[in-house]
Amino acid sequence: MRSFETFGNGKNSYVVPGKELRLYGCFTILKVKRSIYEELCDDALKGVKRELAAYFYENGVEVPLTTENKLSGNWIAVVMPDAIPSRLVASQRPCQPFPAWIRPAVTRASPTSPAAPPQSEPSSPPLITDLLSTDRSQALDLLHAWRNHFNHPLKNPPQTEHPTTLQAYLSSHTATNPWIPTLLFALGLHLHASELALLDSAIRAATTSLLLTKDYWTWPRVCRSADNNARLSNAVAVVMAEHGLSEAKARESVKRAAVDAEMEILERKAEILDGSGDERGEVGVFLEGLEQFVGGCGFWWAAGRGR
Repeated sequence: MRSFETFGNGKNSYVVPGKELRLYGCFTILKVKRSIYEELCDDALKGVKRELAAYFYENGVEVPLTTENKLSGNWIAVVMPDAIPSRLVASQRPCQPFPAWIRPAVTRASPTSPAAPPQSEPSSPPLITDLLSTDRSQALDLLHAWRNHFNHPLKNPPQTEHPTTLQAYLSSHTATNPWIPTLLFALGLHLHASELALLDSAIRAATTSLLLTKDYWTWPRVCRSADNNARLSNAVAVVMAEHGLSEAKARESVKRAAVDAEMEILERKAEILDGSGDERGEVGVFLEGLEQFVGGCGFWWAAGRGR
């Protein structure tokens, strides 16, 4: 059993000062920490970008990679501050280019797939090999989760099918959750189905908060977009239409809902730990990591204004 004695307990990270959070208008009420291995994270990101750029060039795929947020610091360093150091490289934003190569990668890694892929199929970049060699079972869960996320029919619905209520919007946009397998991989946790069922309410609250916080910070950029589909795929637009609110009031409503979801995370965390007595075991480690993940994302989006 992994516990805080091995990687939590403040050894791999430090708390981001409240003054720094307020500097960027970050409104999260959750704990925000930063990995002491931030330089390692930066080096890992540069390596991943070089590797993927070479892979896409060789296979004739043009996929622009997103830029890093220089204000909050490295993404992995603030959303998974207590990740196992040896997994920082493998955890470094594998979601960024997944649509282009996740399907063949998952197919080849599957136990039921042929021993050798067709010659016409491009090989996967070393990042996939690194993931599989680190922990094959968890890596497969992570890869499948990201594939299902990008392939979900409700992720980018036609304009005529956009949800008309916030509840419907949340249901459709949180139907897949690739972050949980990613977090489990980074922390090296192997939770049983019964433990994940126990954590379900906290995970749902976290997913809701992540989506609403992202939509709050990305709205100023999205609302100016020429892509009408992108504007409609935002909680602020949904709340404006559902309740007839102004843009400012709708955005503030989304912010309050995000904070309410964060409060629910803390309530479920206290409730689960009080009932399980597993504060220092894997369930406790996961809940601590989940809080840090949501809080870190809130800080990263605030500092980068949604990128």
